[in-house]
Amino acid sequence: MAVAVTSCTQNGVLRALVETDSVVTVGFSDFSDTSDGAAGLFVCATGPGVFLESVEPLDIEGSAKLLGAVELSGTAEEDGFIGASYGFPPEHVSHDALGTKAVAECSDTPVTQVVVGARRTATTGGAIRGISVTYRSGGHRRTLEVPNFHVSLCGDQGQYCESQASP
Repeated sequence: MAVAVTSCTQNGVLRALVETDSVVTVGFSDFSDTSDGAAGLFVCATGPGVFLESVEPLDIEGSAKLLGAVELSGTAEEDGFIGASYGFPPEHVSHDALGTKAVAECSDTPVTQVVVGARRTATTGGAIRGISVTYRSGGHRRTLEVPNFHVSLCGDQGQYCESQASP
């Protein structure tokens, strides 16, 4: 499954374009090889000089842990981006630490994707309900909350599994 949630800026402040009544869920149900997963979301800026600093969970349910985040840059046509994948950080694509490069501008062809890592910490699974992205621009630090971006880490008995993922 591939999920891309675009967030853009308005008046210099990153703003999530996730509809209030919409929930984008990325789920991991097979943990036979690893208990880690990675899920991505796209961000862009209306001006130059925006750098990502950190990603934190808004809420954690059950046995889940946010491992951190990395960023990918490139063009959607040529570069591999993460919808959902096993393992974090993703081994099959080139990635950088947060804040390594400025966030791509919304009018540019290259794009920036934030890849969030998650781990279930017990066989019962858990969920990360929303994320908060801290970024800096021109000496100011701001936060973007994306409350409707969820990562579900299914338990061995189906706990926390979403019945279906929906954009």
